[in-house]
Amino acid sequence: MRSYEIQLLKGGIWEVDSYFDDRDSAMSDADQLAADLRVQGVRVLEEKYDKESNIATCDVIYTRKRNESAPGDRRKGTQKIARSNLRPMD
Repeated sequence: MRSYEIQLLKGGIWEVDSYFDDRDSAMSDADQLAADLRVQGVRVLEEKYDKESNIATCDVIYTRKRNESAPGDRRKGTQKIARSNLRPMD
């Protein structure tokens, strides 16, 4: 199972903005948010949950900050994010 979380950078802290089940929808929304001059930064996290092992992993698949130059390949590499509040999904 995969889910996608959009986070916005506010005052130097990443805060959850929205959740998606579909990668394309999450990426499209992130692109629109990144174009908003009021937004300091946007990132999309992809969470993969393996029900059999009860393990969830989370990768940053898109990041754009206002002070960065124009994005090149926005999907270049991933960054692992530790999640301490994971619970089994039903």
